[in-house]
Amino acid sequence: MKKTVLLSIIIGLFFACEIVAQTPGKTLRTKNYKEPNNIGSIINGYLQMQTSPLNCKSDPLLHGMFSDYYTKGVIGDSNINVIGRALYGPADCVFSQGSYAYVGAGGALLIFDCSDPDTSLLVGSVYLGKHVYGWCIKYIYVKDNYAYIANSSEGLWIIDVSDPASPFKAAEISIHGLSMGVYVQGGYAYVTTKLNDGQGGGLWVIDVSDPVNPQIVGSDTTIGTSYGICVKDSCAYIGSKYSGIPEFKIMNISNPSNPYLISALTLSGGLFVNIQVFENIAYIAGFDEGLIILDVSDPYNPFHLTTYTPPDWNPMFGHMILDVVVSTPYVYLSAFTKGFFILDCFDPQNPNLIGNIEPFINRSITLAGDMVYSAGDFNGFSTIDVLDPLYPTETSRFKTGNWCTDVTVTDEYAYVSEFDLGVKIINISDMQNPVKVASYSWPQTNVYSLFVSDTLLYVSCLFGQPLRVLNIANPLNPAEVAIYTDYDAINIQVTDNLLYATTSGEVFYILDVADPANPSMVSSYSIVGGVTNGLKVVDIGNNRYAFVAALEAGVVVMDVTDPANPAEVSSIPCYNAYDVEVSGNYLYVSCRYTGVTIVDITYLTIPVTMGHSDPYPSFDLAIKGDYVYLASGNTGLRVIDVSDPFQPTEAGYYSLGSGSGARGIALLESGSEFPYIFVAQNYEGMWIYQFTGTVGIEENNTSSLESDMLFQSYPNPFNSNTTISYQLKESGKVILNIYNIQGQLVNSLVDEYRESGKHSIIWNGNDENGKTVSNGTYLYKLQTDKTNTAKKMFILK
Repeated sequence: MKKTVLLSIIIGLFFACEIVAQTPGKTLRTKNYKEPNNIGSIINGYLQMQTSPLNCKSDPLLHGMFSDYYTKGVIGDSNINVIGRALYGPADCVFSQGSYAYVGAGGALLIFDCSDPDTSLLVGSVYLGKHVYGWCIKYIYVKDNYAYIANSSEGLWIIDVSDPASPFKAAEISIHGLSMGVYVQGGYAYVTTKLNDGQGGGLWVIDVSDPVNPQIVGSDTTIGTSYGICVKDSCAYIGSKYSGIPEFKIMNISNPSNPYLISALTLSGGLFVNIQVFENIAYIAGFDEGLIILDVSDPYNPFHLTTYTPPDWNPMFGHMILDVVVSTPYVYLSAFTKGFFILDCFDPQNPNLIGNIEPFINRSITLAGDMVYSAGDFNGFSTIDVLDPLYPTETSRFKTGNWCTDVTVTDEYAYVSEFDLGVKIINISDMQNPVKVASYSWPQTNVYSLFVSDTLLYVSCLFGQPLRVLNIANPLNPAEVAIYTDYDAINIQVTDNLLYATTSGEVFYILDVADPANPSMVSSYSIVGGVTNGLKVVDIGNNRYAFVAALEAGVVVMDVTDPANPAEVSSIPCYNAYDVEVSGNYLYVSCRYTGVTIVDITYLTIPVTMGHSDPYPSFDLAIKGDYVYLASGNTGLRVIDVSDPFQPTEAGYYSLGSGSGARGIALLESGSEFPYIFVAQNYEGMWIYQFTGTVGIEENNTSSLESDMLFQSYPNPFNSNTTISYQLKESGKVILNIYNIQGQLVNSLVDEYRESGKHSIIWNGNDENGKTVSNGTYLYKLQTDKTNTAKKMFILK
């Protein structure tokens, strides 16, 4: 199974922003291999769908397809339980107190002991929240023995950190909207929020004098979408957007139960994501605008002093000021892809750059004495020595996590690909507490998809990087067996010492891996239609077939019985085909923009499309019994009932939200009817779920029909008889006729009054005179007062 060459080239995301980098592809050095296509357009198309609802709405086609599925149950679940979680995500925010740093990483709070500036040690962690929305932890503020966390869709969480090695949730309080920022002063926590649609939000005041019993005491939801916040004495300084216009707002909080706006200053820029106020000067991390400096000595009349941008500033290259820390006379800037900067702001109107680390990726910074701690996105958590501000120096780094793109499981272990952090091996003997026991990585390598064959783990990589093979006979000590320097792959399957692979080009190939350290080319086949993605090789009868998903060609069916001479049997139209699975006589195809398609492959030369699921964003899929389990990007895990292949319906879901997209999926027997579901969760590590069966799913009924319905005949193609079903909204006259491809009447099956509801009739392939008709294509047509529709069927004897 797997995916396209897609998310892996994003340098970073902040809310709805995308920064894209590309690396030249590597070609497979063998005869008849076509050069890989330029994947830029593919990636750009993917990103439009992938990152957030806002991007989808910018494209009318995507908005029409997906708007409902980005909002339907976005922060909810339906009869799916979370069993366990493992691995952290990218480091997104950081706060320091004493010798400890508190880092938000992919929905987990990590606590580091930084008493030794050269070695930051992870001493404690706790996962936050049952549901996730993007980077779950938006902001952290630590006071005394408690960490106050703006926990996105989960509201405000209060974590007891009195013992850094064993943090635990002391309390939580729900807040309308997504919690974006928090500041604690006195006995109150001030939380800023935005709504899901980005069109509102505000300030919420919470009494935390008793941290285990927080109480909302005041709010103002008229000030619009709100992000960064700083509180000083009787004023709260907030970065917000009102009617889409960025504003800096000052609120009077002298009475916490009645905060009110006293001034607003319209500024250029995008998002004001963090604010520091020092000696009547406000320093604002102004996103792509730079560092904005204001005079707030008169809170009723703030005015703009200056805006600073580092040298060679270009927002088109992902240059964004995301955080600011002030320690007079110095101001420290987190400039994401641009670098880390130290300014001398003795004169706030004339900031002077005195030191920097460039390039240096970071999202959030905090100051602790002569050290700055950085949450550096995929670079993890870093410590920076700023004792000499002219020459800041990174002294240590801890990789917190990266994109999880695939997962495969055995009885005791899960193997997870984590982009540039390599392969992680997780002991799952205790499903509720999975534990990482080993890892293996390669410098400058971006791992992507995985396949386990006996004691070997095959690892595909992006950007034309070669295949890797690990010996996992001892999962606690994986060892490299080989690097296939001449072969790249997107997805792999190994069967009977043959490795089948799709690539970043238009190629499907087969290797002999009887000696895993010395592979040899058996054959390759060019498939016109863009990047080849998903792959499934199965034995049907006495033959072996490979089903290859391609971006534009749909699913290509290959006869690989003779591996030296693969032959194309048929193709199934399905734009942006992503992954494929086979069960019985059916092929299940996930299409990135249009959900899951079910195809009858009883006759491989004439595959017939049966039904389609709702149009979820669709990536990896797995099937067990009557259910398809779908990794559905930002809409999360979807479970689809396919017991009726003509009408697949949603049976359960666990929705996530922007940035947390489900990518890879694998199933493991649980001892019950429903398997354990392992999902590679992009920024959120690996999650383990279990579907508990359909609950509260409404069945279709005639009263909900907008019109009469004609279903696909089954089986189709057929050689003796087939069943035709239809459903009537209301009782009435029904005509159901069979026609040949020239439109000539072959047989009349129904011509009479029928009651409302579902009906079926069997056609034995005879004409109206009782004679058997010839092989070929036929139409069956339903006529009622409500509809006049026809479908195709095939006779193959």
